[in-house]
Amino acid sequence: MVILTPNIYYNMDCFPEVVSDLVECNINRVLLMTNTAVKSKTKHILSTLVASDIKVEILVIRESDANVLITALSQMKAFCPDCIIGLGGGHCMDIIKVLRVLYEDPGTVLKSLAVGTTINNENIAWKRAQLHRKGTLIKKLICIPTTCGSGSEATSTAILRNDEGRHVIVSGIAFLPDISIVDCSYIVGIPRFIASITGIRALLHCLEAHVSAMASDYSRSMSIQAAKILFTKLVPSIKSQSIPLLNDIHKAASITGLAIGATDFGLGTVLTRSFSEIFGLPHGLIDGIVIKHVLIFNANRDPQARRCLCNIIKCLGLSNTRDDEDSYSDIFILLDLLDNILKNLLFPHSVKSIPQSILEYSKYGWFEGDRKQNRESSWKSCLNETIVPEEHFLRDIPLFSKSSIVSNIEESIFRKNLDRMVQRALNDAAILTNPVTIQPSDIIELLENIWEGKCEDLQF
Repeated sequence: MVILTPNIYYNMDCFPEVVSDLVECNINRVLLMTNTAVKSKTKHILSTLVASDIKVEILVIRESDANVLITALSQMKAFCPDCIIGLGGGHCMDIIKVLRVLYEDPGTVLKSLAVGTTINNENIAWKRAQLHRKGTLIKKLICIPTTCGSGSEATSTAILRNDEGRHVIVSGIAFLPDISIVDCSYIVGIPRFIASITGIRALLHCLEAHVSAMASDYSRSMSIQAAKILFTKLVPSIKSQSIPLLNDIHKAASITGLAIGATDFGLGTVLTRSFSEIFGLPHGLIDGIVIKHVLIFNANRDPQARRCLCNIIKCLGLSNTRDDEDSYSDIFILLDLLDNILKNLLFPHSVKSIPQSILEYSKYGWFEGDRKQNRESSWKSCLNETIVPEEHFLRDIPLFSKSSIVSNIEESIFRKNLDRMVQRALNDAAILTNPVTIQPSDIIELLENIWEGKCEDLQF
């Protein structure tokens, strides 16, 4: 086993230090890609690069733009960058990872590198990805996340949608960033809704990595540390909008990305992808519904998964048992913790109840950016620039990018697409690392329970 990681800069306002390193590497031309929600935060990056005599071209994308790869590649061919910087959420990170491979080798067909729907070709894809890593056109690939969720800035996996709306998952050394900047200066002012769904996404990934069939002492040391932070600080960070707490959550999400990179995603992510593919919902919103279902499913069927989950409670200092005892009562404590987090973050209990939850989020102002948080930012000269109007955020949330999406959350659509969702889940490579072997009947039951909001009971 090999654990591959980017160089990670994690102190606040560290971009000048990164630029100094770029100058030493003779970087001359940077393509800076961002999205409409956070484009105002490019000012600090742009000025720092220009001050070092580095030419910069900016490409602003829409998260829902299906032609973004074509547009970006065309701009790259004209500009000839030797460095790509991605500033945005997980989707933006994934796009620049893929762009590097396509730019280095224009003949690359993404389907030939895809995993999940082409599991049998995974070894071939990995070898091809290793060859791409030897490309010389892009010297540095830099990810700057503006959310605390996917951990994509620390993984060698990228997820995009094809023209049919289906996920294409690619993985390999070629997609691993060279540098990741985990700086909470870039997440100031994000709406509580975004902070909430991305934070829960990090928590799901953390639990998946911890119980993964591929977990090791290395990955578990990372997942347990991330769990300590997320379980204790996620809700306070979102409610208080405290910069120090957000900084901790930002780092925890990145640590989770490292743990996932050393293992893989799990059953929860597989189920989330199935729902997202049909309804176009943000992954993190579905993750908050899925997380308990998957935890109980694995705990009921695998003793090792139960022990791993109980270990989290022991590490949090909340266990009712001695360290040498193998009691599973701590699972109930873990479920209570999750219930409390999900309740405080206003998560729906089922997919079918999402439209009602959207009204709750709106009622309490969770779609609005936070101006107080921006005033606490260390970017004193860019205060007005970092405040992004609510509508800009909403345009780039898949849930709101199409007016019909929420109205399409109907049982008839779910039933019509259930077989497709089951097949999509069974073909996802991430299902192979779940601690419990999954049968088609399991997927059907889980999808129906997640739709209805009915969790199975703990059975030990």
